[in-house]
Amino acid sequence: MGDFYDKHFGSLVFKKHDSDEAKTAEWDTKLPEIAKALDVFEKYAPESGLLIGPKISMLDIQVGQFFALIYQERELAEGATDSIAYAKAETKKLIEARPKTHAWSQAFRGGQLKDYLAARPKTCTC
Repeated sequence: MGDFYDKHFGSLVFKKHDSDEAKTAEWDTKLPEIAKALDVFEKYAPESGLLIGPKISMLDIQVGQFFALIYQERELAEGATDSIAYAKAETKKLIEARPKTHAWSQAFRGGQLKDYLAARPKTCTC
């Protein structure tokens, strides 16, 4: 999922569209690519723990931030809308249809990184 975010998702997050319909139509063209990436993740996602081993990796951060964005809920100013609400809703459906992917996403967003950082050895002699 490394370059997936930049290639298929991130480029649309901040893109301006002429209408909501145009934005939805463009997201609809990306959803199959998002589904393919999630299928690959589902195949390799660990049953528990971090992605590559016992230590946090850049891959954990990179993949975890994607899931954090999808599940991010924030208060918006009166009259404001979440510009990627449609993409979030559709991507959540894709994630939740993949048990290992959904479980890893929940664990990461639920404090897996925080727990790792709290438990790691404190070796700095600063």
